[in-house]
Amino acid sequence: MSKIKIGIVGLGGISQIIHLPILSKMDDVEIRAVCDSDISKCKSISSKYNVKNIILM
Repeated sequence: MSKIKIGIVGLGGISQIIHLPILSKMDDVEIRAVCDSDISKCKSISSKYNVKNIILM
């Protein structure tokens, strides 16, 4: 079965506390990109969750 590829837009508290931890544990989901206006937040979170694509707003 192929994985569902998703991108997270907005890396605020809800994304960091709820969405990313849950999605990263799901076997059939791959987080492909993160997007936020804060480059340091994008880099930190992409590193933590092994996300290859960063998009700045």
